[in-house]
Amino acid sequence: MSQIQKRINRFLGRLVSDQRPPFAPFGNKTFNGLLAPLLRFGILGVRNFGINACCEKKLKQPFDNLKKNFFVRVFWIELCLFFCLFPICSFAEMRIVSLLPSQTELLCELGFKKNLVGISNYCNFPPDIASLPKVGAQELDLERIVSLKPNFIVDLNHGHEKYKPSFDKLGMIYLDYPLLKFDEIPIVAASLSADLGCPESGKRFALDWVEKLRSATVTKEKVKRIYVEVWDSPIQAAGGGSFINDLIARAGGKNIFCNVTIPFPLVSAEAIIAGDPEIIILTYSSPNPLSIGSRIGWDGLSAVKTKSIISVEPDIFERPGPRCIEAIKRLSEIFDSFKQ
Repeated sequence: MSQIQKRINRFLGRLVSDQRPPFAPFGNKTFNGLLAPLLRFGILGVRNFGINACCEKKLKQPFDNLKKNFFVRVFWIELCLFFCLFPICSFAEMRIVSLLPSQTELLCELGFKKNLVGISNYCNFPPDIASLPKVGAQELDLERIVSLKPNFIVDLNHGHEKYKPSFDKLGMIYLDYPLLKFDEIPIVAASLSADLGCPESGKRFALDWVEKLRSATVTKEKVKRIYVEVWDSPIQAAGGGSFINDLIARAGGKNIFCNVTIPFPLVSAEAIIAGDPEIIILTYSSPNPLSIGSRIGWDGLSAVKTKSIISVEPDIFERPGPRCIEAIKRLSEIFDSFKQ
């Protein structure tokens, strides 16, 4: 066997055994698992057949005429087969690291829980993913990520885009999606499932989402003025550009900052007083939510007078993912309980 043939053999051997496919066209792992060995044997068989044919014919100058050289033809056919079919072979080996809790929840909802090999420090739902290796939060542990050998890194809203060059060098595919509004959740689900090679999963999610949303959405306003505070120092509210604003509207309320296009703006006490909310919702942990009524000038607010102030679970209300439907239902219950 010539030196060139040996190099081609090693090169194709590495390609066939590589476990980092860019995409996987089919979502049925059983089918892919059966097809993978057949394709691999087929590719290797075509290669060996071509090599043997060249050896049997004892071509002294196999590269004199490229058009007539059988080995070269087989080589190109093999490359075509590889690039067309290799992603299918490796689907069952998909390994995913999720960098945000909302994306982890979405991946699990789409059926990729078994492919998760790493999650962020704040990922805690579903409960059975808690034992997975943690890779950091805003700052990532690249060494830990490398040790997990993922194919895909899943992110949201460019949260970890600064690491993309490192992911590219390591052969990891960085999947990032923009999501600010509530209606973009099923769109992200469809894009994510398609990028991971299982578009049917995204379609099922969309159909289920529409049905659940129809039953959760309130068509008639129950209250007029809602103030959602996502942080207290400095004071930060849910603006009209946020998915939380959409949750409020679908639950039957009206955000006092619905006309602010910034998703989560810093707001002044004067602006809140001017809006005079009837219900105040805190999306951060507070041992005594009613204590915010002691803020200067807040004693005249309708919500403070009626003690219509409540702290809710941040994980459900601050993650743009599958549990937003649950958040709408919870908001609707809150609006009913404080109805005047």
